[in-house]
Formats: sequence, C-alpha cells, structure tokens
Amino acid sequence: MSQSFRITTLLPTTLTVLLLLASESSNVVVHAKTHVRVYNGLDHGNILTVHCKSSDDDIGTLVVRPGGFFEFSFKVDFFFTTLFHCTFQWPGVTHRFDIYDAVREDCLECYWRITESQPLDGRTSFTWAIENSVIPSQSSISLAMTLSRVFERITSWQLACGFQPEARVLC
Repeated sequence: MSQSFRITTLLPTTLTVLLLLASESSNVVVHAKTHVRVYNGLDHGNILTVHCKSSDDDIGTLVVRPGGFFEFSFKVDFFFTTLFHCTFQWPGVTHRFDIYDAVREDCLECYWRITESQPLDGRTSFTWAIENSVIPSQSSISLAMTLSRVFERITSWQLACGFQPEARVLC
C-alpha cells in the first residue's frame, strides 16, 4: 500500500473521528469534569483575595480566609486549550498565575496551595516572578504537544472501539 493511498484514506476517517469526538454528545463521554481546589497557605493569618477566569468563564472575586480554600469545576475542551488564570492578592502583594492549563495539567482533581514564595501543586516547582506575576518552570507548551495529546485521544478511542481503518467501521 503506497504512502499517498494511506494518507488519502486515513485523512477523511481521522477528520470524521475528530468531528465525532468534538461534538457535544461525544463530549460527555470523552471529558469528565475537572475540579480545581486552591488553598490559602499564606503565613501570618493573611487573607487571600482571588479572581479567576478563563476565556469562557469568570469565577469572580473570592476572599479566602487563612487555611481556607475555594474550588471550581469545568470541562476541558477537546483541543486542550482550556486555561484558567487567577490574580492573587494579599496585603502589599499581587501575583498572576495560570492555575489550570489543560496542556500542562494531568489531573481531574487539581490541588494548589498559594504561599508567599510560590504556588504549589505538589508535583512541579513554580516561582513568583519579580514583576508580580509567575514564571512556570515549564514554559508554554507548543501546538505540536497539543496536537500530540489530541491524536493520543483518537488512538485510544480507536483502540477502545475496535476501529479498523481499512474496514471504515466506527463503533
């Protein structure tokens, strides 16, 4: 079988699978809800004021008491472009941080602790930047990595459904 035949045969099938997975009915099966919980880990009894939003949702401004937390839930979009950024404030300090980045995160239950020195997720080290924002130790993830995750999903879906490209059968 020639390379051009495989590409022209698989391309329409792959596009069909992408459309099926991206549809709202497939979205229920493919995407579980993601939960983010953020704890106030500030010293000296400082109150944490937080404002989080994405391009679609605005969680609003919340005041979190010392040792307290707030949480929110959402569904990650198929193309892993979901991004929630938050502004964190306490007396004399303001920081901004991407609390959830679908390409960076690997959790359905995500836990963060905000401290004076850094936001902590228990796995990756992040630091507050000098200019009252944050520089993640993992820089922005490229489009290639996003596409890689999309194709991983397609492949796992194909395996789960017993998809056979040569038979053009979808489950």
